[in-house]
Amino acid sequence: MAIYSMTIFLRGLREWRNHWLTLLDISNHGDEPMESLPEGSEILLMLVAVSGVSTWYLSNFTQNETAVRLTAIIGVASMMALLGLVLL
Repeated sequence: MAIYSMTIFLRGLREWRNHWLTLLDISNHGDEPMESLPEGSEILLMLVAVSGVSTWYLSNFTQNETAVRLTAIIGVASMMALLGLVLL
């Protein structure tokens, strides 16, 4: 019974993965190429993500308010720089 349930689960998981890979496939959406992000935006995206997680961790698991503010300010500044880089 457990092996049969695991087989059904894995089959459903495989179908779900194939469905999402089909949805995410950009090669069959016409001849228009996707525009790439400007140079340096990957670094800013990483900085936004790291500072967001750091701010959450520091605010929930430590008492260091200065570090929370610093990581939040870094995250906001990097998001504003990213918006300026992409939109302007």
